[in-house]
Amino acid sequence: MWTAHSLDALLHQIANQETTPEPVLSCYLNLDAEGRQYFEQRVSQLRNGVAPSQRHAFDESVHAARHLWRSKGVGSPAISFFARGGRRMYLYQAPLARRVINRVTQGKIPSLYGLSEIRDNYDRFSLLHIVGDSTVLSHFELGRLDFKLGFRSPFRSEVWKECLLECMRRFAERNASLPNSQWLVAAPVEILEECRRLLRRPVECMQIDPAADEESVHNLAIEHFRKQEELQSRHFAKSVIERSKRGQAIPLGPQPVLEALSARSARALILQSRTPKDLALRWVRQDSDVFTFHDEAVWLAKRNQIHVEIVEESDLLAAAGGSACLLVKK
Repeated sequence: MWTAHSLDALLHQIANQETTPEPVLSCYLNLDAEGRQYFEQRVSQLRNGVAPSQRHAFDESVHAARHLWRSKGVGSPAISFFARGGRRMYLYQAPLARRVINRVTQGKIPSLYGLSEIRDNYDRFSLLHIVGDSTVLSHFELGRLDFKLGFRSPFRSEVWKECLLECMRRFAERNASLPNSQWLVAAPVEILEECRRLLRRPVECMQIDPAADEESVHNLAIEHFRKQEELQSRHFAKSVIERSKRGQAIPLGPQPVLEALSARSARALILQSRTPKDLALRWVRQDSDVFTFHDEAVWLAKRNQIHVEIVEESDLLAAAGGSACLLVKK
């Protein structure tokens, strides 16, 4: 089971692989027939642009990716992998809990932006899903269900009250070992009111239809926390831009940001998100620069374990060049 911590470690490990002349193949693919077809078409296109002296190494990375595809495990709708052939061969993979826009690229460095965006958007949280006769505590990591603990008991019975308190105790125990966890109660309106009274603490709640199935409630909860993360990212970006306006030294825009990251003087990187519209524009214009900056910035940040914050919508950040850095305090 991938956790936020293990994904952070993987990003750091990939970014710190020594660069070589051999091209790195970076793939984000849905595990279906369309994803497989896209992969085959794309690697055929890319091979034509690889120098003849590097084609053997490129073919090795494609072979490794094909083998990985054939041996893929079940339970993940998509996967990312990064492969390089040649004398310093490597292959890394990470299953993804959400479908992605199919993308395959090759370059001197791995394209880590997509994996970093997933890491930023989907953190860990616990969901307490309550209906009339059952209470279920579910914990999620990176948008994927990690574990589930369920009890069956009628609403407002003494057993139900004990189950509710036991679920909260289990969450408190898990939160002690996994900091930054969040939690949410999803239930019909009358149950939410009773939960607030019993728990005697602020409770983040989501009202649901009593007939809603478990999967739809899970998806609503994941989207709820993704939106919460975006609000936090937008607020962070706003605070950084406001510091710049007050005269604090804040690198803004691609070139100053890359210089700060290269000099290891940054402690946080803030990026405007790439969007599906950007992807469409890339194919129309054949403009590889749409992606180059994001990939290089994230690669430099992950090499030095610098925090990356990705913002989907921020007019302030867009007006400042779409990127910013917080510098190390002196």
